[in-house]
Amino acid sequence: MNLKCSGLPELKCFSRIRLAAGENGLEHNITWVYICQGAR
Repeated sequence: MNLKCSGLPELKCFSRIRLAAGENGLEHNITWVYICQGAR
């Protein structure tokens, strides 16, 4: 699966994501994922 940063909002789990650092990297390919789950 080839996924770019600009495609994240299309995924259900990222539907509420917001852009915080600018638009220059939106076309970068995602090559690995790190998930950190903090305590609530």
